[in-house]
Amino acid sequence: MIELNKNKDKVLEETGVSAAFGPMSISDADFRRMVDFIKSSYGIDLSQKKQLITGRLSPTIRKLGYKSFSEFVNHLLEKRDESEVTLVINVFHARAGTSGLFL
Repeated sequence: MIELNKNKDKVLEETGVSAAFGPMSISDADFRRMVDFIKSSYGIDLSQKKQLITGRLSPTIRKLGYKSFSEFVNHLLEKRDESEVTLVINVFHARAGTSGLFL
């Protein structure tokens, strides 16, 4: 059982299962870049919400065609696309039981 758990990530990576179903991973650097941008631009501190954000945003990021969080964060910061910023903020707020923020 322990051996199976050790190999799980490798098997999921090789089969593409994790990329299709589980939360996408985000590097600490990309997470910090995204959090710093949201905080400095909108005053919202998401620094303690890494797991929540990756879990909630992963399906949407995949639907938008991004292959990784890094690709999404790069695009978010380069283009500063208001709809994608709103997506990040609203996914957090809408699921938390509020009506969300519409920027």
